[in-house]
Amino acid sequence: MRKLRVSGLTIAATLMSMTIAGAASAQENDRIPAQFHGVWNSSSFICEMPADERSDDGAIAIEATAIQYIESGEEVSAVRVLNDNEIEYDATYEEAGDGPPESRTGQTLTLSASGRALRLISDYMNDYVRCE
Repeated sequence: MRKLRVSGLTIAATLMSMTIAGAASAQENDRIPAQFHGVWNSSSFICEMPADERSDDGAIAIEATAIQYIESGEEVSAVRVLNDNEIEYDATYEEAGDGPPESRTGQTLTLSASGRALRLISDYMNDYVRCE
């Protein structure tokens, strides 16, 4: 950082630098933001069914550090907040009983403005509606 002769400007420049650095580092962490958490499914019809009667293999549950599918899951290792409704994340994917864990990077979750719809883009693209 370059020092300025006027102490007020030096302080302002230092504070601005700290604020910008803090904002940048706050954008990446290892937790999925709360607005993405919940149970999601491929159809609102399925969401209306009692939870113990749902049988859609496309259901997912999103938590702060994990995404659970019916017979597999992802442990989240890094999250980059792109904006309030979109994140990119890296995770280790593991399917029950099938081979070694797989590292996945650059996956995207995009939340609708209403918070009721979600798009997951990975090796594939899936759209979900919020059940819970």
